[in-house]
Formats: sequence, structure tokens, C-alpha cells
Amino acid sequence: MLQNDINSKGNLQWFYFGVSVEYPMELRFNIINLLKYDSLFNYGMQVAVFSERRHHKTGEGWMRAGKQIVYERSDLLVEGSPKKYYYSLSFTYDFKSEDRVYFAHSYPYTHTRLNELLLGISSNPIKAKACRREIIGKSLMNLNVECLTLSEERPLVQDNRKAIVLMARQHPGETVGSWVMEGFIEQMLKKCR
Repeated sequence: MLQNDINSKGNLQWFYFGVSVEYPMELRFNIINLLKYDSLFNYGMQVAVFSERRHHKTGEGWMRAGKQIVYERSDLLVEGSPKKYYYSLSFTYDFKSEDRVYFAHSYPYTHTRLNELLLGISSNPIKAKACRREIIGKSLMNLNVECLTLSEERPLVQDNRKAIVLMARQHPGETVGSWVMEGFIEQMLKKCR
């Protein structure tokens, strides 16, 4: 059973956990308290998997794996709701040998990766002209909340230009939003080399 996201009443869809085994075995995992009625797992998506053994042996990182993946409504009622049911995700993973394997809904996006992206922008004089970076607050874990303003290479002035505001990762488990935002930022700064 998943725990709620921090400071929420129950955005239960994201997961990340690790399992260690001492010898080859096939295990079936059941996550039984998901909230969405539909999932990409119903359309062929596999679980994100990172094997420490494979990484040390081949250098491979996160990949999609797992088999016998089933996402369906469970028989468990959501607490305090007489008609709303939880959904469950079941999948099987074949451990080939002694290993520690991590499983996640999506590829993790680390704070280190974010800092490396931002440092890469600020250390490039051309990109830094087009991207103003400022700290607009702190997270509950006392991490900086960053705001990037991407504009033409001339100084940004308070005029009547229209703006588009994009926000990602407002919920802790939504790592996909961080990957999308990284791709957007890179695409917008592509001409700044």
C-alpha cells in the first residue's frame, strides 16, 4: 500500500521502492491502493526498473521491464467513500541472480540532475543572457524553488508582451513533469550555443 504524497489527502499513483534478493527468483508485486481509474499500464507501459547488478556489469541504467502487468479496479473501497474503489497494479519481475532492484512508476528525476541542468545554463554566457534564474521560495524540505524566465536576448522589461507560464513538479511524485520541463528548456535554449 502506498503512502499519500506529503501534505496531500491522497494522490496515490506514483511509486518508488527497492527489493533485494539473494538468489534467482520470480516475484509478483501488487500495489493495491492506486486512485486513477485508468493508467498507461493498460496500454503497454512497463514499470521503470533499475538493477544494481546490471548497472555494475554493463553500465545500463533505468529501463522499462516487468511482465504480466495488470492494472484494474480492486475490491477495496476508498476509506470514507461508500462507492469509490481503489485500483491495483500487479506485475511480475524475474530476478536473474542476487541483486538489488528499484521499481518506479516513471524514471526518477533527481535534484542533482536539476542542479546540473541549471548550472549548465548559468555557466554558458549566451544561454545565461536568454534565461534569468531566481529563487522564489523554499520547499517543505528547504530546497530552493527556482523560477526561470526565458526571453529574447535583450533585457526583460516590464512591457505589454504576453507570457506563458509553465510549472512542473508541483506534486512530489510527478517526475514526468521534470523530464518534460527539461526538454522544453533545452528546446527553447537550443539556438543559444
